[in-house]
Amino acid sequence: MLLFVRFSEAVKILPRLEELDISFSNLSNSLDVIGRSCPLLKSFKFAGGFEFQRHSSAEVSFVIAKIMKGLRHLDIQGSKLSNDGLLAILANCRLLESLNIRGCSNVDFTGYLRKRCIDQIRAVQSPWFHDEDYSSEDNDSDFDVLFVDSDALIPFPIANS
Repeated sequence: MLLFVRFSEAVKILPRLEELDISFSNLSNSLDVIGRSCPLLKSFKFAGGFEFQRHSSAEVSFVIAKIMKGLRHLDIQGSKLSNDGLLAILANCRLLESLNIRGCSNVDFTGYLRKRCIDQIRAVQSPWFHDEDYSSEDNDSDFDVLFVDSDALIPFPIANS
């Protein structure tokens, strides 16, 4: 609890913060504070191994969609993102250029949802670790990007395991 309180207080004095990674932490409780205190946030990552206390993992996507509308890069790999949560993010975070949803097994990344992601976002890392559209020959070995429509891509690094 002390870490949450200190983090919440610290982030309030960083209104110009543009990039934040709270992966492998339980700081998801601070999403409201982060979104409201950091209106210039462009890149947000909170991937894998985290515990949700204030928000259930399914609600997190709706908090992001409601409060972090200016995001350009979002990495929520390994979360329990749902189709509805992804649709909320797509509807509200219209500036997204890259999205990493690898390992989000609750997303049915087919049909309309897949097409909408591809049409709206320059680089999408799908829930599956291997996809029929993926070509390792087209990418640097340090990155795994599924769909690209621009050379201005800022890919997410793959965690070495």
